This record gives sequence, structure tokens and C-alpha cells, in this order.
Amino acid sequence: MPEIAEVARCVHFLRQHVVNRRIASVLTSGDDPIIYLTSKTGLDASKLVASLQGKKVVAAKQQGKYFWLEIEKPPHLLLHLGMTGWIKFKGDESADYQQMSKNAKTDEDTLKDDENGDPAQSVLTPAEDWPPRFWKFILKMEDGREAAFVDPRRLGRVRLIDAPASQMRNTSPLKENGPDPVIDADMITPEWFKNTLQSKKVPVKSLLLDQAVLSGVGNWVADETLYHARIHPETYCNTLAEKETTQLREALLDVCKTACDVLGDSSRFPTDWLMIHRWSKAKNGKGSTKLPNGETLSFVTVGGRTSAFVAQRQKKSGATAESRAGEKESTKGPVKIKASKASSTKQNPEDDKVIVKTQDPRRSNAKRSTRASASIVEDEPEEKSIGSARKKRRVTSR
Repeated sequence: MPEIAEVARCVHFLRQHVVNRRIASVLTSGDDPIIYLTSKTGLDASKLVASLQGKKVVAAKQQGKYFWLEIEKPPHLLLHLGMTGWIKFKGDESADYQQMSKNAKTDEDTLKDDENGDPAQSVLTPAEDWPPRFWKFILKMEDGREAAFVDPRRLGRVRLIDAPASQMRNTSPLKENGPDPVIDADMITPEWFKNTLQSKKVPVKSLLLDQAVLSGVGNWVADETLYHARIHPETYCNTLAEKETTQLREALLDVCKTACDVLGDSSRFPTDWLMIHRWSKAKNGKGSTKLPNGETLSFVTVGGRTSAFVAQRQKKSGATAESRAGEKESTKGPVKIKASKASSTKQNPEDDKVIVKTQDPRRSNAKRSTRASASIVEDEPEEKSIGSARKKRRVTSR
């Protein structure tokens, strides 16, 4: 799934090809009630065309895995890439997802359950092919540039948000998501981070993946962060020592900023990053592999997600998911309700939700912090039903 850095790449190229230009026309491949969330929002292909055609795009912005085009007048176009979505630009292959391009054979395997059920299908297409495969809509700008939203698995999401541009992040679904580790780095203070970790009884890997806590952190970013912080992914976050908490925060901010600075291009990642080597498991079919420095890269399932880690560096300490598997959640915590299992790759990502309690540092103002309302945060579309760390929770927040 595209994470914070890959989304930053999309935003970067949208600013080059779309921002400060007028949309001459909008082409759609037809109505798609899943992509457009029709049953929930009423949006369909015709409404998308009517709302955007002839309008000028004034900005492209991001919060975690969400990004949007700010239009001269509302509504604004809010997008989520889901698991295999992407933005492709006519005539500009450099904008493509670099990690995917370098591992095309491996990624074809991950796309074998696309909407057409053809194991040979792939979102990757020759640069001269246009429109690209699996396109859902295309924005044609007045100067001839074109941008296409593509998604083989139809797990991406398209919304129109009828709100002032300045209020986008205070509008659902953005307001239910936590701070972005790059854009909102100043909000993730040592005190806020420590309090957030101490308030949860979940494996630290699961907390990092919770979009209500931190926007944009996905599987590989979480693993990279834990590796550099020297923390085992199964360690419960409320048992971390002060030194570990500091290391984790610093690693999180550094990994996210570094990845975004190079627009998610893995060929430009530091040579000591796990990201460069973690895919070897898929290639060699083994459960572990040797890193260049001699360390052994292993894999373990935490909260239903495959986690890459190095046991020599990331030793288990304190309570872990394994040691607390049968322990009941504290009665002081929120009530948990078992989440439904994902039945297929075509599952609506809104079927599995995580309702969490978290204090958004953006709401530190005393007047705003007194407001209480039930908030629901969309789970990541590819996630399966998992253990207690990712069950549904009903709370009041923000």
C-alpha cells in the first residue's frame, strides 16, 4: 500500500502537472459505487464531472495517506490510494511508483486478485499507453496535460468535500486521523508522544499503524521506525522506557521525513534501511535473510500484519503481544468490539473500522478539547481481522 512517502510523491507531481491549471474536462470509466462510496456519499461519475469540469486547481495537499486537490471553489477532490491506487501522468513516467517499477514481477503477484481476476494484470503500463490500465477518471487540463487515477483492486476512494479550503482538515474523514509525522512534526512533541504510548495497551507496531494516532504510517514505515529505534514490534507500547520512547519518536520523524524528501524512491534510501532488503522474503520464499551487515532479517505477524525485524538489534523487553495474548484488556480502557474479517481483496475498507481514543495535539486549545464526539477512523483496506490491538473501540474523542 502507498504510505506517507508514496503519497508525497503523488502530491509533488500533481503540483507540477495540475496545480494552477484549469480542468478542461473530466473523463470517467463509468460509475463505480465502491471507488466513489456512492451509498455513503451519493457521489457518482456524473457528479464528479459536473463538480470539477471548468474549475481551476489552486493547490495539492496531504495528510498521511489522504491527499486532495484544492479547487478555486468547493467542493474539493479528496483521494485515498487504498492498496494499489496511483496517479499517472500522460507523458511523464518519472512520476510512477519507483519501488513498484523495480519489483514489477513481485508486484504483479500482489495484484493477481485485481478486478478482472487475471493474474497477469498489473498497474504498470508502458509510458506510451494512454489511457492507462485500470483508470477510473482522468483530469484533462486546458494546457493539454492529463492526470489519471488508476486502481486495479478498487480499494482507493474518491470524495468531494464541500467545505472551505481552510477547513479541510477539520472535516471528515481527515479530522478523525492523527497528525502527519512530516507536516505536523511540531505537534508530535515528546510529551504528547509519551502520553499517547502510555495510554494504550497494544503492541507498539499496532499503535504505529493506527491512523487515528498517526496519519500515513503503514507497514514498511512502521518496521523501519522500530528497527532504527531498536524496539521489538511485539513490545507493548505502555511498557516502553523513557529512553525507548525518545528513540522511537526520533526514528519515526526521521524515517518519515527522509522517505518523503526523496519522494518514496527506494533507490535513494539510506543503505542501512530495511526497506531495501525486506522484499527478499517474497523473492526467495524464505522466512529470513541476511543483511549486508551480517544481521538476520526475520518476519513475525503482529496484529495480522507481517513485520520485518532483526532479533539481534530488536530484543523483546517488557510485556509483548505474545506474553499477553491471553490477558484481558484493562477495565479502564475503552470497550472493545470484535472487528469483522476481511473476506476478499474487493472488500469495502469501510466495513472494518477502528474507533480509537487519542488526543490530537491540534486540539490542545482548552475550549476545543472540551468537545466530545464519537469518531470513526477507517482501517487500512488490506488489513485482515486481527487481535485485541486492532479491534473496534467506541470512545469519545476530539
